[in-house]
Amino acid sequence: MNCIVIGNCQSVTFANTAGRMVPGATFRHHETSSLNEDFGKILAKADVAFVQPNIYDRLPANAFGKTRIIRFPRCSFSGFHPDIMYLHYDGRRCISHASHHSALIFGAWWHGLDQEQTAGLFNGETFERLRFPRHFEASKKGLLDEWALCGLNGEKEFERWMGLPEPFMLTMNHPTLEVMIDAAKATLLHNGFKIAENFSPPYHHLLDFATMPVYPDIASRYGQTGSIHFISNKVEGVRQSYDIQTFIAKCFDLYGKKAREKFSAEKVTQGIYNEFFSKIPKNAAAVGTGYNRHPYRNLPSHQKWRKSFTDFEISDVDPVVDCGFKIQATDKVATAGSCFAQHLAKALERSGLCYYAPEAGDRELGYGLYSARYGNIYTPAQLNQLLDRAYGRFEPVDTAWHKGDGTFVDPFRPEIPQVTAATMADVAEDRAAHFGYVREVFEKMDYFVFTLGLTEAWRSRIDGAVFPLAPGVAAGAMDPDKYEFVNFGVTETTADLSAAIRKIREVNPGVKIILTVSPVPLMATYVPRHVLLSTTYSKSVLRVAAEEIRMNFPDVHYFPSYEIITGSYNRGAYYKKDYRTVTQEGVNHVMKLFLKHGTSVHDSEDEQMRRIREDYDIFCAEEMLDAGDNTPLKAPGLFRRVLEMATVRKKKN
Repeated sequence: MNCIVIGNCQSVTFANTAGRMVPGATFRHHETSSLNEDFGKILAKADVAFVQPNIYDRLPANAFGKTRIIRFPRCSFSGFHPDIMYLHYDGRRCISHASHHSALIFGAWWHGLDQEQTAGLFNGETFERLRFPRHFEASKKGLLDEWALCGLNGEKEFERWMGLPEPFMLTMNHPTLEVMIDAAKATLLHNGFKIAENFSPPYHHLLDFATMPVYPDIASRYGQTGSIHFISNKVEGVRQSYDIQTFIAKCFDLYGKKAREKFSAEKVTQGIYNEFFSKIPKNAAAVGTGYNRHPYRNLPSHQKWRKSFTDFEISDVDPVVDCGFKIQATDKVATAGSCFAQHLAKALERSGLCYYAPEAGDRELGYGLYSARYGNIYTPAQLNQLLDRAYGRFEPVDTAWHKGDGTFVDPFRPEIPQVTAATMADVAEDRAAHFGYVREVFEKMDYFVFTLGLTEAWRSRIDGAVFPLAPGVAAGAMDPDKYEFVNFGVTETTADLSAAIRKIREVNPGVKIILTVSPVPLMATYVPRHVLLSTTYSKSVLRVAAEEIRMNFPDVHYFPSYEIITGSYNRGAYYKKDYRTVTQEGVNHVMKLFLKHGTSVHDSEDEQMRRIREDYDIFCAEEMLDAGDNTPLKAPGLFRRVLEMATVRKKKN
C-alpha cells in the first residue's frame, strides 16, 4: 500500500511514524503551504492520501481522483507560548535567532525600554496583565476542534500530554514526538488500519528547528517544568542555546540595525500591549521581578525539590549529579568502615571490578568483609589509630581481652573470631600478620571507600586508645577507672579523618578516597536520652565532617548512601519493620547508583542486582549491644553463624 501524507511541517514526522506503525505500507510525505500545486501528479501513485483539514476543505472534490482521502489533525497549541509572535519587516517575515519573536521583547524595544528593564518584564504579574492565561483554554479548544474535524476525540490524549513532566509543545505549532505519535495512532485506528504492537519511534525532525521556552511562571501553573532558554535552528548539526538575557541582547541588536518604520508593529502598538507598555516609564529602574532578578530562577532541575521528586518512582530518584570519580576495571578498590560498607564491598566484588582484599580466607571468620580483617571501624578515630598501630607509631596498653572461656580476642576487633587464641601471644602473632596486610592495602589501593558509622565510642583513660565496642560487650571487663565513654563532635571527627587521610597519602600519594555515611541507626546509645536523638546527632556530625573533608582535600569524594536510604521521599520504605535494618530494595538503590555513576561496569542493571542480592547478610558487631539487657541476642544470618562457629571451636578445645 502506497500512502502519501500532505500537510505542513508536521507531515514529515507523521509519515515517518505511520510508516513504522503499519508494516508493509509505504508512507511518503509532501510538505506544502500552497494550494496551487498539481495534486494530480502528487497523488498519481498513491492508494491513500492523509491530508490536513485546512488543505482538504479548500480543494475541489476531484483534486484527489480515486485516491482514498483521510484527514489527520494539525497539532497546534499556543497555550504554553502566548508570547510568541511573527514579525514582518518590509513586507517579509523577519527571523530571529530562535526563528520566532517574543512580543514582550519586541514591544519593549519598540517602546524604548532598555535590556535590563525588558528582562524584568518576564514574571507572573506581567503575564496576568497581558492575559496570557486566557490563551490556554482557547488554544485547547482549537486543538480539540481540529481533531474533531478528523473524526477524533483528543480529550484523553490532551490529558495525558498535560501529565508529562515537560510541556508538549516546542513552539505553538511544533509539538513534541509524543504528540505526533498519538496523532498518527489515533488517525490510523479510526480509519481501520492495524497497528503493530511494537514499533520504534522515528527521529522527530522538528527538533532540528527552533524551540521557544515555556516560561517557568507559565509552566508551573500546570505542574510542568519551564525554561528561559531560546534554541536556534540546527545549522551544520549544531543548535545554539540563548538564555533570556542573551536572547534579549541579540533581538535588540537585530532590531536596532533595521529601519523602524518598516516593521509591522501593530501587535505591540495597539490594544492590550500598547496599554501595558504605555504605563511603563522610560529609563526607569528595571521593571518587576523577571528571570534576571533573583539567583534561583535559572537553577537546574536537580537543585529544586519539586523537580527532583514529583512523579518519580522512589527507585528512580537519583541524587548523584556528579560523583567525581569513575572506577575502572583494573583499579584496586579497598573498603573499611561500619557495617553498611560491606554492601559496597560486595557490590564491587560481584560487579567484575577489582575489589582489593589481600587478607583472604573464610568469610565466616571475618575475611573479605573488608579489604583486611580489621572488622568494623565505626569512627575516624579508630581509622587514624589503625594506621598508627599498623606502622608501629602507637602500641596501646590493651593488647588482648579475655573472653571468660579461656580464649582471648583483639580489643580493636573483638567481633572477629581468632583461629588460635589460647594465649595473649596468639593474639599478638595474629595481629602482626594482620598489620602486614593492612599496610599492603593502604599502600597499593587505587581507591579507598570509607563508611562513617558512629560518633559514640569507648576509649582508654590510660593512653586514649579507641575501641569499636565497650569493654565487656564481646570480651574484656568494664572498669570505669580504665575506660571512658566519648561522643565525638564535628571538630574531633574532622581532625581524626584529616589525620588519617594525610597518613594514607604519605604511603600512597595517588589514592582517591570515597566517603559515605551509614544510614543504619544506632543500635543503642549510652547518652541518657532517646536513641533517635542520638542517632540524629551522630549522623549529622558525620555528614558535616564528610562535607568539610570533601571540600578541603583533593580527590576526596562523597557518595550519598545515607541520603538515598533516609530521604523522606521514600517514606521509610527502605527500612524493615524494626526501622533500622535496610531492606534489599534500599541496598539495590544505593548500589545501582554507585555502579552507574562511579564505575565503568557495563553489565545490565538486572544482572548487577542479581549478583548483589545473593548472600545479603552482613556482619555487624553493634548487634551485640542488643543483648546487653539480658534478652536473647537476635543475630542475623552471617553474624549468627560466626557465633556458632566460635561455640564449636570452644567445644573442640
